[in-house]
Amino acid sequence: NCTLLTHQDVGERPQQSKYPRTVHPLMIERCAYIGAGATILVGANIGEFAVVGAGALVNKPVTAHTVVGGIPANILESNGSKQSGLLN
Repeated sequence: NCTLLTHQDVGERPQQSKYPRTVHPLMIERCAYIGAGATILVGANIGEFAVVGAGALVNKPVTAHTVVGGIPANILESNGSKQSGLLN
C-alpha cells in the first residue's frame, strides 16, 4: 500500500509555472525496506539496506544504511547510530 511517484504534473493550471512538470526515475536499491503506507516522492531514491518507516513521506534521497520515518521523513538512524535531524 505504498505510493511511489516518478513524476509531478499539476496539468494546465495557473500553478504550472511555479510547479513545472518533473519526471525522474525512482531507484530503490537492493535490500531496502519500505514500510506500509509510505510515500516516496519524485527524485527521492532509496539507498541499499535503507529502511523507510510505515507512513513516512520521503521527499529527498535516503542514503544507504539509513533509517527514516515521519512526515516529512527525518533520519532516525544512520550506519547503526541513532540520530535526530533532517535529510540532507
